[in-house]
Amino acid sequence: MRKRLSYSDAPQALRDLIEELQESGDYLVIEDQHQQAVACLAPLPAAEAVDHDNAARKLRKLLDSFPTSSPYSEEETFQHIDEALAALRQPAVS
Repeated sequence: MRKRLSYSDAPQALRDLIEELQESGDYLVIEDQHQQAVACLAPLPAAEAVDHDNAARKLRKLLDSFPTSSPYSEEETFQHIDEALAALRQPAVS
């Protein structure tokens, strides 16, 4: 189930992190103690017509396409993550 959090209700530390990521154009991958990615935080583009649901579905599909135990090196894994995020940032074609 999808959960929503109002930006104004987010903890200040999270809002600061989002602002930093928006300014730098970077994203954050959170890993567990085994260096397995467990979450990714990437600010959405500032465009007014961003389709959040479609972007979330695309990200879920891309993440599901990767095995839970990756045969890829850390560098290859980050390359795949970069490619997935670049694909999400592409404007939707109607």
